[in-house]
Amino acid sequence: MKKKLFIFKKAYTMNFPSEYKKAVLVSGDKIEALLDARETSLFMDAQGAKTEIFDFSHLYCLPGFFDSHTHFMQTGYNASVIKLNEASSIEGIKDAIASSIKNNTAADNKGIVMSHGFDESSFPEGRTPDKDDLDAVSKSTPIYAGRVDHHSAVVNSAFLKLFETFLKNNGADKRAFETGILRQRPNYALKSELIRLFPEKKRMEAFRKAELIALKAGITSLCALEGGAISDESDVNFVNGMTESAKNLVNIILFRQDTDFSKASRMGLGRIGGCLLVDGSFGSSTAALKAPYHKSKNNRGILYFKKEDLYSFMENAHAHNLQMAFHAIGDAAIEMMLDCYEALLKKAASAASNDMRHRIEHFELASPRDIKRAADLGIVLSMQPVFETLWGGESAMYAERLGKKRALQTNRFASILKSGCVIAGGSDSDVTPMSPVNGIHALLNLPNESERISAWDAVSIFTRNGAFANFKERERGSLTPGKYADMTVCDADIFDSKKETVKNIRIAATIVKGMQAYKNEKIKGRR
Repeated sequence: MKKKLFIFKKAYTMNFPSEYKKAVLVSGDKIEALLDARETSLFMDAQGAKTEIFDFSHLYCLPGFFDSHTHFMQTGYNASVIKLNEASSIEGIKDAIASSIKNNTAADNKGIVMSHGFDESSFPEGRTPDKDDLDAVSKSTPIYAGRVDHHSAVVNSAFLKLFETFLKNNGADKRAFETGILRQRPNYALKSELIRLFPEKKRMEAFRKAELIALKAGITSLCALEGGAISDESDVNFVNGMTESAKNLVNIILFRQDTDFSKASRMGLGRIGGCLLVDGSFGSSTAALKAPYHKSKNNRGILYFKKEDLYSFMENAHAHNLQMAFHAIGDAAIEMMLDCYEALLKKAASAASNDMRHRIEHFELASPRDIKRAADLGIVLSMQPVFETLWGGESAMYAERLGKKRALQTNRFASILKSGCVIAGGSDSDVTPMSPVNGIHALLNLPNESERISAWDAVSIFTRNGAFANFKERERGSLTPGKYADMTVCDADIFDSKKETVKNIRIAATIVKGMQAYKNEKIKGRR
């Protein structure tokens, strides 16, 4: 097998700030050597004819990006449904669904029209869409519209009739049937049921679509959070089967999102959880808060675990040597999580190291005390920077739900890094699109300027830190001889770009284990 030489304008190693090389020599699926300009010239003279050359000499290379929090299969499924992300009003939602029904491009094989991605926080109607809105589109065709955060949905009368018994058996009350708005258990149970009913062909299509989305974003490794409240056991088994049979292009780190630690242990995953819900979301007003929501004084959100039950599960999982990851967004949920981690790690006499690298996902509204506690305990924080640029600041969704004061205390990246915590970056796809470039841009342009971080730290969050969070730092996360040849090729220098323009950087190619898994044909490259 020929060796491969990938030549760049600059290949940033991410071993040290500002360190870059000219070329990466690959043997098999590993990096053999990093060459400077002189060494590259000498190598080309001596061995160029015997080497497969990839000439990206006008482009820039980073270690392959990590996305440490994706709902991978859900991303693939929703790539085929009606997309409501661009809808700016309830009328926009109705128009998008009606257009798809008219063009006969909407219904699945069971006649259900699936749509996803609306965010009503800025709608001029000032409310969530409901059953009557969808009935105005069709009373005979079942319609499902999922909120962007997956924590709530709205359905029409035909859908309610089709799933009436199922919804009643899963806690849907009179108001849910009156409004068509599903939250908490009915919503989660319904999503799992819909996924369970999918044929295997649909799963394979979803897997490949999600994988291509990742590769186009320069992602070479990702955490796939499957099963549990917003997925189904069938997705866990499907993704596990794909990775065990090496049918995946992207390196996939599978998280089983349920409390069955014995199954996770038998599968040999070494981890459990992911988006294992301790609370809900701000958008759906279900994230657990210590003080009430800004415009709902009787609502402090929801805790899905009792503290003693959470601790009992954590103790068993820890005893089975499973890395744990839990979804905790509100300050009440974060505080309870850290109380349990603190008690567990002190009892296990490993509080100083957290050598199993237990995680908290999201960590959006954390007090200074809890930021320090997370650092002291060595908890890895898996966070989504784009949340803050979408919903942060004094006038967006966080402020609407929490009030301005608390809205300026969300997603405190600089404070968290200063405390000593490791942050691994993710997208929560498809809540936001898989795009480490957008995540890096967000970190450089946060609404709260005091929480912005350096370009080095921002890129580290999606490379080095992602590898560390997932016990892959000896294999991935930097350009280092002996590690896998995972590379993200960009059309601009991320370290030399104005912070306002980072989002415009395009992915030119994605290299996984020395293989060019994706190439952007719109960007010139010579081979």
